[in-house]
Amino acid sequence: MSRLQEALDRGWPAIALGAVGLGLAAANWIAFPRLAGGVAAVAAVAAAFRLPPRLRLALAAIALAGLGLWWGGLRLRELDRSYL
Repeated sequence: MSRLQEALDRGWPAIALGAVGLGLAAANWIAFPRLAGGVAAVAAVAAAFRLPPRLRLALAAIALAGLGLWWGGLRLRELDRSYL
């Protein structure tokens, strides 16, 4: 097993959390329509079932970044409506 594969096997939770954090941070600069992040995440998860295991982590990270982007967009819209 290569060193990269070992690092990915042990570090996948950090990759997943980093992808969500990246999506949340990107929501400050990228304004997607409401369903775009959710649709991207669902499409990535659906595509992951047809790909080899090595690519599943990458698609899971893309899906989590899409969910983070969607969640961040919702959060920003609610903050815009808030009186605070």
